Amino acid sequence: YSAVKTPVIKKVSIPIKNLPAALKDIRMAQITDLHVSSMITGNFVEKVAEKIKTINPDLLFFTGDAADGSVESYGKHLESLGTIQPKYGKYFVTGNHEYYSDMNGWLRLIENLGFKILINESQNIVVNGATIMITGIPDRSGKYFSDFHKTDMEKAIGDMPDPDVKILLAHQPRDVEYAVKHDFHLQLSGHTHGGQYFPFSLLVQMAHPFIKGLHKRKNTWVYINQGTGYWGPPMRIGTEPEITEITLTS
Repeated sequence: YSAVKTPVIKKVSIPIKNLPAALKDIRMAQITDLHVSSMITGNFVEKVAEKIKTINPDLLFFTGDAADGSVESYGKHLESLGTIQPKYGKYFVTGNHEYYSDMNGWLRLIENLGFKILINESQNIVVNGATIMITGIPDRSGKYFSDFHKTDMEKAIGDMPDPDVKILLAHQPRDVEYAVKHDFHLQLSGHTHGGQYFPFSLLVQMAHPFIKGLHKRKNTWVYINQGTGYWGPPMRIGTEPEITEITLTS
């Protein structure tokens, strides 16, 4: 029941030093690790899409692991995400599962649903004169499948002008090393599923500095969504499927 129920909305406020007043009312939503498959289908994703619409986010972030399997078999399950139209766009970064089956096919489909796919790339969003820089890096396993998908923070940031707020989208929490090095205010991640269930959670804790919720490393906040779907057996113990609603505070 915990694994397959409609995801809950987790509300998170992130304190940002010297936050411009123009950014205090901006709403952001994050989903991650949907893992559509023969088990997680379009009916589940439609419920996710409807919940996101109740947030009415200005920005939507999808931090990887959209599916398990072929585009031909499961691509249709993501269609309802195309009906979400945030004011300042929606952004996607790859997870490790994007590389296991028809990477290019899944990325084409996700792009056709209106997501900007950030592969070592940044975008500046201007909100009433204040600027948010959204940077996306591919999953750290991408380098084994494509040279283009090797993490390259210098390329990602390039010569972008200094923004008021810097947000890094990275599938795995341990990429916080990049966020800290390059002075990001916030990193959004997934991958861990919050540990999903015991004793699998112990292995996750060994591999990652944080497994769910809000944490701080030096001057960088890191938020790890517990996963909007699940992976493997439909089981969750001590975790729940999640859509994150994020606001910034001063």
